[in-house]
Amino acid sequence: SSFPDLSLLLGDEGQVRLYLTDLELWVHHSLNDWLRANLERKDACTALAKVIDTYATAASSAYIDMPEDVSLMLLTTMDLWVALDKCALHHYPLLHDYDPGFPPSLFEPLLLPRKAQMERLFRVEQHLATRRKAALSGFPSIFRSDDAPKSFAELRRKIEAEATTERSRKLSELAKKRHQYYELITQSDGMNCQYVSRWRRRQQVSEHSGSCQKCQLKSKARGLTIDVHEWPLPERDLDAKAAVFELDVPTVVSKWRDTTYSILVDMLSVDPGAQGPRRGKGKQQGVYALHSYVGLHKFVKSQAGRLQLTSTTKPFVISHYRHQNISQSNEANICVNNGLDYSLYDSRKLRWTEEFLGCCDVREKYTLKLPPGPYRGLQYAVNNTIHTSNEVIASQAKCPEALTMHEYYAFGTLRSGHRLQWRNIARELTTRILNFNCYETHALFTQAAWQVGPFSKGIMRRESHADLEEEEFGISLLSALNDAVGTIEGNWQGATAARTFVALAARLLSLSTCNTVQEGCYRFLRRTRVISLRWTRELGQKLQGGQKEEELKILNARTLEMALTCHGTFDVDPHHVPYLLESDEDIAVVTECSIIVHDRYPVVIDDLPAPIKTLLRRHWRLLYVLEPLLRKRILGVCNGLDKTIGRLWAGYVPGSPWTTLEMPSERWLVTEISNEGGTSSILVHYNLLEGSLLVNGSPLTRLPRSYESHPTFHRLFGEVTYPKR
Repeated sequence: SSFPDLSLLLGDEGQVRLYLTDLELWVHHSLNDWLRANLERKDACTALAKVIDTYATAASSAYIDMPEDVSLMLLTTMDLWVALDKCALHHYPLLHDYDPGFPPSLFEPLLLPRKAQMERLFRVEQHLATRRKAALSGFPSIFRSDDAPKSFAELRRKIEAEATTERSRKLSELAKKRHQYYELITQSDGMNCQYVSRWRRRQQVSEHSGSCQKCQLKSKARGLTIDVHEWPLPERDLDAKAAVFELDVPTVVSKWRDTTYSILVDMLSVDPGAQGPRRGKGKQQGVYALHSYVGLHKFVKSQAGRLQLTSTTKPFVISHYRHQNISQSNEANICVNNGLDYSLYDSRKLRWTEEFLGCCDVREKYTLKLPPGPYRGLQYAVNNTIHTSNEVIASQAKCPEALTMHEYYAFGTLRSGHRLQWRNIARELTTRILNFNCYETHALFTQAAWQVGPFSKGIMRRESHADLEEEEFGISLLSALNDAVGTIEGNWQGATAARTFVALAARLLSLSTCNTVQEGCYRFLRRTRVISLRWTRELGQKLQGGQKEEELKILNARTLEMALTCHGTFDVDPHHVPYLLESDEDIAVVTECSIIVHDRYPVVIDDLPAPIKTLLRRHWRLLYVLEPLLRKRILGVCNGLDKTIGRLWAGYVPGSPWTTLEMPSERWLVTEISNEGGTSSILVHYNLLEGSLLVNGSPLTRLPRSYESHPTFHRLFGEVTYPKR
C-alpha cells in the first residue's frame, strides 16, 4: 500500500476534513500491509512518527468539541502508534523492558459506534497489555531522567579516558603554576619595597614607588589563576549512563520516545497548569541542556528532540567558580565533580516531563456536553456509570423546577452501572418518561450506546454492551423502538427523537450476530428513513413558499436538519450498507438527501447549532464511506439518481448513461441530456463526495457558493441561503 501524502493535511482548510477521512480509512484498511512491507526499514519509524504528528495536529484543530470525532482521532493515532511501536521493537528489542506508560483503563470513555472500531481498540489494548506484562518490574519510566537503555559503554569509556587525560594535564598545570606562584612569592619576599622622593608642598617626601618590583612580583603571583576542570559525566552511575545515551540516541528510539510522550501529554493528559511545581522552588530558573554542555559537545552525535536532558544547576565551567586563584587552589577545588543535575525536559512546553506524567484523563474530551438548562446539573449522569440509583434519589433536592421528579430520576439512573445501561434504555423506550425530543436526552442515550466501557480480558465484546448479543433482548429492543418511532412519525418536530432511535438501532445492528435482529434493524431504519424523508419534503415545500427573511432562515435550517436525519439512516457499519443501499429507491433517497444538504447548509457553518454541525460532520464522513458502492450502483443498471433529479427539476429527461470523469475527478458523475427543443445538449454533473448537482456547470437549486461567500452578498442579504425559484 502506498504511503499517504501528508502535504494534503497542510493545505486548503476546506478540504482538510476530506483528507483526514482519507488518512483514517488508510490506517484502518492498509496500515498493517504497509508495515509488513516496510518493517525492516529503520526510516519507517521516522515516517510513522511524522504521520502521527501531522495527523494529530490537523485533526485536533478540525475536531474541536466533537467527542465522536476526537475518539476516532485517538483510535487512529493509537493504531499508528502500535505500528510505530512494533517497528521500533523490531529494530531495538531493548525497548521491551520499558512500559510505554498508557494506563489500562484509559480508553474506556471513547465513543466508538462501529463494531470494527471496537475491534481495533481491542487490538490496541491487547498490544499495550502485552507490553506492560513484558516490561521489567521496577524499571523507571522511559520519560524520566534515569530511564535510558543501559548501553553505549564504549562511548562512555572514550569520554572518561579523555577526561582522565585532561584532568592529568590540569593537575600538571596546577603543579606548574603553584611552583611559579611560590617562586614569585619567594623572590618577592627576598626584596624590599622601593621608594622614591617627591616634593610635596615644598617638602621632600619619600613615597612607595608605583613600579616597585617587590609588589609587582607579589601582584603577579596573586593574579595567577587556573580554570576548573569539571568531570563531564554525572557522578551517579545511572545518571552517567543516561547522559552518554542522550549523546547518541538512535533515531528510531528518539522518534518513538518523542512520539509516545507527545501522545501521552498532548492528547491524553490534563495540563497541570502553569503554576505547577518547579525545580529549585522559588522564581523560575534557567536551564542548561546536555547538548549545549561544552564538556560533552564534541561527543554529541544525535539531534536534540523534544525531550532533552537538562539541568537547572549551572555547570562549573560557566559559573563564577570556573576560575580559581592559584593561592587558594588545590586538587579538590580544581578537579571537581560534574555539577549538573539532569532530568528530562520538555523543550516544547518548557516544563519538566515529571510534571505531566501520570496526568492521563480523557473523559472530559470524549463526553457529550449538556447545554445550559435544567439538565446541566445532571452532567455527571452522562459522564460515567459509577453513580448509583440511591445516590440519585439522595440528591433529589437538587431537582430543577423544570423537571419532574420522575424525569430527574430516569435521567440520573439510566447509566447507573455499565452492565445495566441497555436494560434501562429498553425500559425507558417503553415508559417514555423522558422527553426524547430534547437534545439532552439524545446526548444521554448516545453516550450510553457508543461509549465502549471497561476492557474485558481476552474478548472483544465489552461488558457494557453484552445485552446486544442476546437475540431475545435484541427483538425486545426493536419492538420498543418501533413503538417509540410510531409516536413521532406524524410531526417533524420529533427529528431529535428519530435520531436517537436510529443511533440505538444502528448500534444494535453493529453488535448483534442474530440474523433475525439484523433484518429487524434493516426494516426499522427503512421505516425511519421514509418518515424523515416525508418531513424533509414537507419542509422543502414550506421553504419554497416562504417570504420573510427570518422565516426563510428557520425553514432552511429545519430542512437541513431533516435531510441530515434521513441521510443518517444509512450510517451503519460498512458491511451492512449494501443491504440498505440496494434498490433504485434507496439510491434516490440517499442522493436526494445529499443534494438537499449540500444546497441548504450555509457557506459559513460556525453559527449553526452544535448538534447540526455534528450531523454535518457525520454526513460528510458517511458520503466518503458510501462513495465506492454508490458509484457502482449508479453506473450499473440504476435510475435512482435520475429519479432524484426528476423530483428536483421538472424538465429533466434522462439522457446518456452516467459515467465518471477521469482521475483525479472521479468523484464526479456526468450525463448528457437534450434541452426541450432538442437543439443542443446539456451536461449534468453530480459529486458523490459533496452532493453537488450542476447543470451546465451551475447549481440547480441555489446560488453559486462564490456568490454567497462574496462580502457584497453578505452586506445586502445577510446569511440566508437563497433557493432558486
